[in-house]
Amino acid sequence: MAPDDDAVQKLISAAKATLRNLPPEVTAEGTHCVSAACLSQDSRIFTGINVSHFTGGPCAEPVAIGSAAASGVLPADLLLMVAVKRVHNDRDPAMKVINPCGRCRQQMFDLNSDIDVIVVDELGTENVVCVKELLPYAYVWKKERNQKVVERAVE
Repeated sequence: MAPDDDAVQKLISAAKATLRNLPPEVTAEGTHCVSAACLSQDSRIFTGINVSHFTGGPCAEPVAIGSAAASGVLPADLLLMVAVKRVHNDRDPAMKVINPCGRCRQQMFDLNSDIDVIVVDELGTENVVCVKELLPYAYVWKKERNQKVVERAVE
């Protein structure tokens, strides 16, 4: 079941509020410039921010999923995900929805292949799509992992 427009806007607002609450000097240097929010089946919203570091660091989406898990919500119980980024310009530090990177798409697919994701098209129009649509030829890690478990049990 696709989320309604109210749920979509509420989730986007939560992600923006998380980013807005960070000190500007933190977001300006890029350490925390993206926030994400996910919606659970029981209507709770969990947020997270990216942690950029020269060694890599997690994107905001898995941090939000981890926040949900820390509150006892399984990834399979998440319905909807969004990420936003602060867009710096001369007049206003606006925020916009951004599409998940490839690593985040794969992580979401592995954890909950039915989760919906708010994305933007080339015109900037927000759309809700299932993560399966974002990875039409996804590597299915769970299937591979389960196969190895079966092979070990047979040996």
